[in-house]
Amino acid sequence: DVAMTIADGGGVTFSQAVDLGSNTLTTTGSLQVRTIDYSDGDNAITIADGGGATFPQKAVFSGEVEVDGALNIDGSVDADVTDVQVDSSGDIDLVSTNDAAHAILLHANGGTSETITLHSDQGTSATEGAASVQITSDVGGINLKSGLNAANAIHLVADGGTSETIKIHADQSTSANAIYLAADAGGMKFEAASDIILGTDAKLYLNETADGDI
Repeated sequence: DVAMTIADGGGVTFSQAVDLGSNTLTTTGSLQVRTIDYSDGDNAITIADGGGATFPQKAVFSGEVEVDGALNIDGSVDADVTDVQVDSSGDIDLVSTNDAAHAILLHANGGTSETITLHSDQGTSATEGAASVQITSDVGGINLKSGLNAANAIHLVADGGTSETIKIHADQSTSANAIYLAADAGGMKFEAASDIILGTDAKLYLNETADGDI
């Protein structure tokens, strides 16, 4: 039986598998293989022409994984980690084509001290549709809901300086309640350090339906 064939030029061909035992195979040049298999023959890594590597099973890395280039994942990602940090000199896009509730979900579930923060560090834009922090729904609503049974359950604060304003604007509605403020079981309080101005191009109505006092 032929165990090893040496070709003109020094190439060596083994007709059967070579068992190195507990020894280490070391090379200072290139090691060219199509697959890397486990000892029982199961395929562990397939190397394609061009250098692409395919893992037929889960790959476990005990150290740091560094990707110098694009990372393309065709499938799902399940990461059970302590911290995730993504640094980018370009855009970071999270895009889902799932036609279902929670297509994109940011979820904190660690305890009473947890927070979720959206933070623009240097943006100065206040342009409608292009603010430094922009929340846009093209054909649906935007709902802010809090389950906190305490003061300031929802708190909108402007704290930039003496020229700051807070504006609530209905741009196209012609409804009689285009902007509707409602308190189902409590009152409303408007408090200002200077004038409170109510302006309208039509009539101004103050209606009271309980005891007749305004």
